[in-house]
Amino acid sequence: KQYMGALTPPLIHRLSQATDHDVQLIPIFECLTAVSHALGEDFIPYMEPFIVRCIRTTNCVLDEIDKSATQAMSERPRRDMLGAALDALGAVVEALDKKTPQLLQTHDFIPLLARCCQDSNMQVKQSSFALVGDVSGRAMEQLKPYLPQIMPELTQHLVHSAVSVCNNASWAIGEIAVHGGGDIMSPYVDQITAQLITVVRRENLHRSLLQNGCITLGRLGLVCTAKVAVHLEQFYSRWCFIMIYARNDHEKMNAFHGLYALIKANPSVAMKDIPVLLHSLASIPNPPKNLAQLFHEVITALRQQVDAAAWTTMLNGMEPPIRDSLTRNYGLGGEGGQLVNGTGQVTVPSS
Repeated sequence: KQYMGALTPPLIHRLSQATDHDVQLIPIFECLTAVSHALGEDFIPYMEPFIVRCIRTTNCVLDEIDKSATQAMSERPRRDMLGAALDALGAVVEALDKKTPQLLQTHDFIPLLARCCQDSNMQVKQSSFALVGDVSGRAMEQLKPYLPQIMPELTQHLVHSAVSVCNNASWAIGEIAVHGGGDIMSPYVDQITAQLITVVRRENLHRSLLQNGCITLGRLGLVCTAKVAVHLEQFYSRWCFIMIYARNDHEKMNAFHGLYALIKANPSVAMKDIPVLLHSLASIPNPPKNLAQLFHEVITALRQQVDAAAWTTMLNGMEPPIRDSLTRNYGLGGEGGQLVNGTGQVTVPSS
C-alpha cells in the first residue's frame, strides 16, 4: 500500500492533464482502477478528481455517439474509452461500498449508466452491466427509478454470443433480486425465468454461463418464489447437476437457499429425481448451519415418501464420498440410510 500511495498522486495529476480525446486516458483509467481495487477505502482521498473525470469522459463519448448518428465524423466514438471509464466507476463503487449513496448525491452517474446499458457496443454493455450489479448492492434506492430502462437490456442479453455480456447480465439481475426484493423483480421475473431456463437447459454453453444462470434462478427463487416455483420441473434436475461443479462461495449458498424455497413451494418436483439433489448437496463440503438444517428437513420429507428398500438401494448406489458428505452435513446415515440428528442418534421418520 505504501507504494500505491506514492504512485497515486502522479497518476491523478496525469489524469487531470489529459485532454478529452487523449488515448492515454484508457491506460490511466486502468491503472487507477487497479489502484482503487488494491487500496479500497484508502483510495477515498484521491477519488474526487477520478470520479469527475470518469463522468466527464462518459458524457463526452456519449455526446460523440449522438453526433455520429446524425452527421459524418472523422473518427468513430471511442467506446473503448467509455468502457474503461465505466470499469473505473465500478472500482470506485467497490471501494466506497456502503458510502456509495453519498457519492451519488453529488455525482449521480446513474442516468448515464442507464443510457450506456442501451448502447449497441458489447464492450460498453459488458462494463455497464457489471456496474449495475456493483451499484445494486450498495445504492438500490438510487438505481430503482432507472430499472424500467435497464432490466429489459439485462434480460435480452441473458442469451447472447458474447459470454462476458451474458455473465454480467445474469449476475446483475441476481444482485438486483437479492438487494431489491420481490416487488422490484415481479414485473420482470417471468421473462427472465424463461430466458434462464433456456440457458441452463442447453448442453453446449460455457460452464460459467450455466452456473451463473443457475445461481440467478436460485436467487430469483428466494424473492419471487411462487412465480419461479411453477417452472421448477423444467430446470430442477439440470440445475442440481450443474451446481455440483459450481464454486463453493456465498453466491452458491444463496442459490441453494433459493432452491429450498422452490422445493418447499413445489415439493412434488424433488421426488422425481432425488439422487441428483443429494449429489448436488454433497458437493458443498461445509454448508452453513442454517442451510444444512433446511435441507435436512427436505431429505426427511423425501425419505418419508420412499419405500425403505428403494431408499437403501439408491444410497448404496452412490459413491462413498457422496454418502460421507451427506452423513456429515445433513444427518443422512445409519442403517438403511436413516436420518441422523445433530446428536448422532438415529431418528426414524414415520412412514
